[in-house]
Amino acid sequence: MRPQRKEAGAFTKFRLLIWKNLIQQWRHRLQTVVELLLPVITMTLILILRWQVEPTNRETIRYPEISSHSLQYSSMIIAGLNTTRMSIAYSPTSPELEDVVRSSVANLLLLNIKHIINDTETIMPEVELPPDINWNDSAIYEIIKRILRVDAYDNSNALRGIYALEEITREVVLAVEFNDSLLGATELSNNLSFALRFPERPRLNSFYAQGGRSWRTDDVFPVFENPGPRFPLSWEGGNDPGYVNEMFIAFQSCISAELVSRLTGKPELKSFSVNIQRYPHPPYVDDLAVEALQMIFPMFILLSFSYSAVNLVRAVTLEKELQLKETMKIMGISTWLHWTAWFFKQFIYLMISAILIIVLLKVSWFTNADGFSGYAVFTNTPWTVLLFFLALYLICSIFFCFMISGFFSKGSTSALFGGVIWVLVYIPALLLSMDNNMSIVTQVITCLSVNCAMSYGFQLLFGKESIGGMQWGDFMASPSSDSSRFVFGHVILMLVFDSVLYMLIALYLEQVLPGPFGLPKPWYFPIQKSFWFPNNEESKNGIIIEHAISNDDVILEKDPENLTVGVRMNNLTKIFGANVAVNQLTLNIFDNQITVLLGHNGAGKSTTMSMLTGNMKATRGSVTLAGYDIQTQVKAARAHLGFCPQHNVLFNDLTVKEHLEFFARLKGFSGKELYQEIDSLIEKLELQEKQNYVANGLSGGQKRRLCVGIALSGAASVVLLDEPTSGMDPASRRALWDLLQREKRGRSIILTTHFMDEADVLGDRVAIMANGRLQCVGTPYFLKRHYGVGYTLVVVKKEGFDYTACTDLINKYIPGIAIKEDRGPEINYSLTNIQSHVFEDMLNDFEKNVNNIKFKDYGLIATTLEDVFMSVGSDVATINSVSDDGAASLDLSGDDNLKNEFSSLEQLTKEGKVSGASLVGKHVLAVWMKLFLVWFRSWWMVLLQLAVPIVMMNATLLIVQFLISFVANIQIRHLSLEYGYSRTETLLSFNGSSSSSIGALASNAYENIFKSSGIDTMEITIVEDQSIDEYYLERASDPIEMGALRHSVLTGATFSDDVATAWFSNFAYHDVATSLASVYSALLRAFNSTAEINVYNHPIEATYKNQNDMQLLVTMISMQLSSGVASCIAIVSAVFVMFYIKERACGAKLLQKAAGIQPAVLWGSAAVFDWLLFSIICITIVITCAAFEVQGLSTFVELGRMYLCLIVYGAAMLPLNYLLSHLFEGPALGFVVIFFTNCLLGMMGPQIVEALSSPQLNTQNVADILDTIFQFFPLYSLVTCVRELNQIGLVEYSCMRGCEYISVLLPDLKECTMAVMCEHYLESCCVRESPYFEWEKPGVLRYLVVMLATCGVLWLILMTIEYRLFQKVFMFRKIPPPIPENTLDKDVADEAEHVRQISKPDLARHGLVAKNLSKYYGSNLAVDQVSFTVSDSECFGLLGVNGAGKTTTFKMLMGDENISSGEAFVSGYSVQQRLTKVHKNIGYCPQFDALFGELTGRETLRLFSLLRGLRNFSGAHADILAHSLGFLKHLDKRVDQYSGGTKRKLNTAIAFLGTTRLIFVDEPTTGVDPAAKRHVWRAMRGVQRTGRGVVLTSHSMEECEALCSRLTIMVNGRFQCLGSPQHLKNKFSQGFTLIIKLKSNEETNPSSSRNQEEAIKSYVTANFVNPKMMEEHQGLITYYLPDQTVPWSKMFGIMERAKQSLDVEDYSISQTTLEQIFLQFTKYQREGL
Repeated sequence: MRPQRKEAGAFTKFRLLIWKNLIQQWRHRLQTVVELLLPVITMTLILILRWQVEPTNRETIRYPEISSHSLQYSSMIIAGLNTTRMSIAYSPTSPELEDVVRSSVANLLLLNIKHIINDTETIMPEVELPPDINWNDSAIYEIIKRILRVDAYDNSNALRGIYALEEITREVVLAVEFNDSLLGATELSNNLSFALRFPERPRLNSFYAQGGRSWRTDDVFPVFENPGPRFPLSWEGGNDPGYVNEMFIAFQSCISAELVSRLTGKPELKSFSVNIQRYPHPPYVDDLAVEALQMIFPMFILLSFSYSAVNLVRAVTLEKELQLKETMKIMGISTWLHWTAWFFKQFIYLMISAILIIVLLKVSWFTNADGFSGYAVFTNTPWTVLLFFLALYLICSIFFCFMISGFFSKGSTSALFGGVIWVLVYIPALLLSMDNNMSIVTQVITCLSVNCAMSYGFQLLFGKESIGGMQWGDFMASPSSDSSRFVFGHVILMLVFDSVLYMLIALYLEQVLPGPFGLPKPWYFPIQKSFWFPNNEESKNGIIIEHAISNDDVILEKDPENLTVGVRMNNLTKIFGANVAVNQLTLNIFDNQITVLLGHNGAGKSTTMSMLTGNMKATRGSVTLAGYDIQTQVKAARAHLGFCPQHNVLFNDLTVKEHLEFFARLKGFSGKELYQEIDSLIEKLELQEKQNYVANGLSGGQKRRLCVGIALSGAASVVLLDEPTSGMDPASRRALWDLLQREKRGRSIILTTHFMDEADVLGDRVAIMANGRLQCVGTPYFLKRHYGVGYTLVVVKKEGFDYTACTDLINKYIPGIAIKEDRGPEINYSLTNIQSHVFEDMLNDFEKNVNNIKFKDYGLIATTLEDVFMSVGSDVATINSVSDDGAASLDLSGDDNLKNEFSSLEQLTKEGKVSGASLVGKHVLAVWMKLFLVWFRSWWMVLLQLAVPIVMMNATLLIVQFLISFVANIQIRHLSLEYGYSRTETLLSFNGSSSSSIGALASNAYENIFKSSGIDTMEITIVEDQSIDEYYLERASDPIEMGALRHSVLTGATFSDDVATAWFSNFAYHDVATSLASVYSALLRAFNSTAEINVYNHPIEATYKNQNDMQLLVTMISMQLSSGVASCIAIVSAVFVMFYIKERACGAKLLQKAAGIQPAVLWGSAAVFDWLLFSIICITIVITCAAFEVQGLSTFVELGRMYLCLIVYGAAMLPLNYLLSHLFEGPALGFVVIFFTNCLLGMMGPQIVEALSSPQLNTQNVADILDTIFQFFPLYSLVTCVRELNQIGLVEYSCMRGCEYISVLLPDLKECTMAVMCEHYLESCCVRESPYFEWEKPGVLRYLVVMLATCGVLWLILMTIEYRLFQKVFMFRKIPPPIPENTLDKDVADEAEHVRQISKPDLARHGLVAKNLSKYYGSNLAVDQVSFTVSDSECFGLLGVNGAGKTTTFKMLMGDENISSGEAFVSGYSVQQRLTKVHKNIGYCPQFDALFGELTGRETLRLFSLLRGLRNFSGAHADILAHSLGFLKHLDKRVDQYSGGTKRKLNTAIAFLGTTRLIFVDEPTTGVDPAAKRHVWRAMRGVQRTGRGVVLTSHSMEECEALCSRLTIMVNGRFQCLGSPQHLKNKFSQGFTLIIKLKSNEETNPSSSRNQEEAIKSYVTANFVNPKMMEEHQGLITYYLPDQTVPWSKMFGIMERAKQSLDVEDYSISQTTLEQIFLQFTKYQREGL
């Protein structure tokens, strides 16, 4: 009793999927270890940098006071100004304001007069000033005040255009903007505001490319912070934004002092000294590694998980490509379960890597020279924060991979594009890596990329390292209240949002692009009503109203009675556009029966099967399956369904037992019942010995059995089997037939097949389709009798056979008889059933004339189901129509067709061949033609290779260009702590002695300003009893406290009686100017409590000839350009390997070598083509650099140098890829590994070396060692060359930009050159003249030479492998023990003796001679001393089960395997010594399709004609071959559009090409329907008639009977028999099969019928010796007659008399088949079948 099906719950299915995914991953142990450890190993490169860049303990840094009005730090700017036209602008026009400006500037000049004089003497030594000038004289003050150039403007708008010309920035020092309400004012108001308006680009940057590029008025703090103080060596606070250097502070101080003195009425306040001073910094750890890692660490994370990401994309897509996903859906797996299981499996594995990475990043691995060991990559950030962020990134990346996989349906394509996209989406990360205030929209769009968000997040983490690390409470913390920059918490939110978005897109794509086996929904399906309100109407009891069935035009046998309908198809129709694939199919499938569905390729079988599974929706009609409508109740229907697809849909890494357990559990089985079901199925499948083997380790037949077992598992009541025995040997097929016969009870089984004997044996009913319509339905016997033609008489000829006497004798009994077929040793005649009454007399007469006719033996073959199919569903000649190829019939009864084929094929054998240089030329042309067509047809691949450099380089350079030309938003910045700061604390101290002094009053006012502000975030701390600097250092001694002080204690003040000091931290951009403004506000409030001064920084827009940020350009362009080149070349290079992996894996490479091409020519011509293609692709990089005018790589000469490096790299890269192609079986995996290797060594290697080469680090020796090692990897050398060439150009460009400054310092200088700049300006400008191709850096000659040397070595290794030099030098010979002669069949022994007698001179008389051929694999003897010959025009069949040694024998004869012992000769040439000559004499059709899918059939034939060296092969010749094999209409279609059968025909046509003496064909008609098989057979006979010998292997016994002159059966590597098919049948006959059809008469009562049956049985028992009744079913009785001696004539006489006297309607007698003989021998095969 079969167990009842149950429903598995969602959680059970989820656990099953997780279990399945984890097992699959674990079975790939190497890949699993690589995926787990590769990120860890990659991150160890970071440890190298961490190890070499040791942190340094810095002592306390104290800074001196600086006068607020000092210009001593502005010398470079003053030198760059046009002193003869220098002026000051202000607005609005007002006498009072002009006097303020003039007085302030005059005072500023007088206060700095000594410094100005010193600068003047340096700049203009010819100017001499009197030494005794009293600069304090008021007259001088008035003179200066009067001669100053001050330009007044009416309002602030008028100021905006003053810097319209760049030269004006050297003339107008600044503009001072007051309130427009003061226009024409003659006195000042108490509430004053003024803005100092300098050019938007600080002059240090615009004049000398130094310092910050803007005034940073749009932000208050740097986005990324480094350890220690900002600009630690700069007393004045550095040059970004450079308030002191740019004279802002000096002007602010003097103008503020002037205004204070006027508003208070106290001129003496002008003389009150105000200084500025930086807060000291406590001891700190100066860790340069943090700054270096901030840029490159995200790239390492990207690279670390790139392999896993691309593999995930490939694996998910592969499941879709291999139909596994759809099969699981049929078995009940929901979409959400599928994705959830994939997610959890991948997350588990990635988290292991993540934890290991966190260990690497957090453990303190090293100790520096000072004994300090408490540092790691992330010293301060908690490991939990790191793990949380990394885990979130991995989650998001998994969803990203899911989304990418949705766009593709092929694993290799998805891997290729997945790698490209993975890198491409990282490029925008550069936008957020700079300390620029990007807009929120820009940040959101950038963070929509998972890798950009990751990059920015890690940069923020590194930025926090210097201030105590990113703590859990700091995610949303920002020191600035008005900054638009994302904080860490925003990045977290974006990753969460990205994850949701990616998954939604993945789910959408799954519905719209489900792959080749799914049913796509329209792109707009989410807005359809049916999506939101699906129709879930379901029949509660599963009963569907039966529809009337109409089959008026169908040959239909009456349906069986008392059987339940399992599947009901009613008017089932499917239309694709204008093509009707299935046309009104009405058919019932019954329980307890196997219904065989037959039809030619394209008849509609596969479409019907797809509709039955619910994968395809019917256009019209209905299908009920197990009582459920498959359209509306698909889930319920699929629960009862078992499905075995046409191709093996298996998980390669699950065992047989695990497969059955997986699918049985899906169907609800569990516990003891589950294991009983599994054990039962394994036993039935005869896979006991293989139950623990993974599917990938099974033979083809075992895989098919497993697929059938899966379909039968889970008590499926409806089982669909699509060609279940495809690829099986006869023994395996027989075993499966027995299983299906046993398992059909309680099931409705639908089976499709191309084997007619299978349909005959298994089919309780057979339905044949043609052109989408059902043609006939009935039992095999019914159909054979309806369409049958009778018998075929097969006569085995002897020497001197008399054709005429034989034909005349048969003609005497059957007039008009003609020879059906002459196959050399045998001749065939067709006998019709109508004349069966004369068979006894005719055969008696025939047997008496055996000596006259001179025949050896004879036999009769009954009508087969194949004859029925040929009449109904022919692919080539359909009913009442001509064939696609113009043939109206496939009648093989005469010789006319054969003669036509012979004459056509004979023309091909007359084509001449070329040799020598002409042959090499044809070979080169063939390779180039192949590669051109493959690349041209794979347009997406070419487009990708062209687009990758364009997109990546343009994206990289566009972003770099954007950043270096980025102009920050010009905002007005109020220099006050009231705006832009989250929280501030200001320190105040008074060191004076008098409480009534100016300083004391100002101190009080300073305190009141903060306390009366009403702003809670502005705190003030009074420091008493110690100085402010000591107080600050005391608090800052705690690192955590110091982290808080950086963003809070920004300003402060120390007042004494007559001096004030404005303290600033320099951690904020504007704290120095803000602190100074606070001091002057206090001075004002001290004497005028109602007055107020507000100071602003409001830069003015300016026009510049060059907006580029030179400093950023120099620091960024080299690194980013080399990274861009590395990333795009890494992808482009890896793409080249994919074709060659595919070519080798599919056997096309071997087929080309077999056609005669030498490896050196094959690889050499391919290298030339690939190198030219690569050179063309590289032009896109050159054009991109030229378009962006990249410094150092923009002129023709500079680009020429880079292009030279690229093409030299191409020469080294190609042989490396050719070598690596031997390591992989799949193109996708090869691409992923090579791409990753390229990125690791070619992209990250140079970055590590460059980081270690930094002059700030003492690690040059380590960098040199790594450089020496890495240089042997071509991509590393290329990237280094590009970087060095770019650096030379950048150095020259940046140095020459400083010429203006030098010309001011050296006015007599005639020409500014690099030598002058080196001598007077910068050491970095000391570059040798034209150093480009020098051996030492910055020259690139060393790298070019190493690439060329590497190229030569790689070619040498490749040729050693291709020519098998090691195997030839170290040849392994092993002779097996002799075979006892008494164990050999006589025919086999005679053949071996015949071979031994062949002398060396006689070898050439035979097409093939194999002498004692043996092959060992280790200790396993695969082929054991086989000997045979193949003569011209002979077809020799080599049969055996899988593993018998057939394929090994073929490989030895082809030279693809070394021969352990024995010899083989083809046309007299030794296979071991003259393989090239052997290949010229062999045409080869391999077992599996070795074709290029991108080529058409005609182009494929043209390609191999060139390889064969055919002189004048034309399109007509291709037409002849295609017509002879029956695929003329497909000749100009691409091969990847061919069906499996058509591909086999094309492979056979390739074998027929040329004038080879032998043709090896390995299973030429696998997957070909019966009608097309006949076409192939006819062509092969035509080839034989041209005098060429054929060696054939096949699993079709019928094919062997039809083609083979002689055949042998191999078992355990030995020949067991040898002879013609009929000879073997007669020699090893086991008897006959008798089938009797009873007369059916509805009027006869049952009792009478039973009496008639018994009478017939008694008659058979009485007239035959020991008959055995095998089956009695639906009026058919089948007997086995074991007596081999009874003549054919006697058997026909007995049955003819029974037909006359008993209720026998008809009968059929057949002899032992060749298949039965095959099974006799193969049961002794060592391996289990």
